[in-house]
Amino acid sequence: RTAAYKEALCHSLFAKGHYHETLHICDKWGRIVDDRSREYAMVAYYRFLIHIALGDVRQVTYWVARSTVSDITHAVMNQGSLWTLAGMLSGKDIDRSYRYIRFSWTCAQTFGAHLRASQISPILSSIGDEYQAKLTQANQRLKRITVMISLLAIVPAILALLCQQAAKKTLRCKN
Repeated sequence: RTAAYKEALCHSLFAKGHYHETLHICDKWGRIVDDRSREYAMVAYYRFLIHIALGDVRQVTYWVARSTVSDITHAVMNQGSLWTLAGMLSGKDIDRSYRYIRFSWTCAQTFGAHLRASQISPILSSIGDEYQAKLTQANQRLKRITVMISLLAIVPAILALLCQQAAKKTLRCKN
């Protein structure tokens, strides 16, 4: 049967909660579409949703990443996979998470996807706050290091002055 039929069947089975059957149909669907095609992004996205429902975290990450790469490769401005991946990375890899959500937000703003922007907004806010906290922490660490380095630079200068004064006293005492 056609890819469109398999997609409709996946949608129907998934909606009914028949996840293992949906996974089986997705396998068949994935074999009849090119894995570099836009249609394959949908296969990957359905597999991602199925593995969420089944609780298979390792597969969830793999399939959302596959869907994301396919979306970006095919210039899909929806970016649903990307902001989902950004949310999954939040708290684990905040730098990548922040870059992903900013890219997704930019696409939503550029192409007028108002509904998508409203879905991205809470995630962007959360990741932005987390990213800001990380930057604040890094800045505080930099300030502490700068103070320590400054102190370490001042101490040898003071010791050099004290040694010079002691040497002058010694010379005066000898004379």
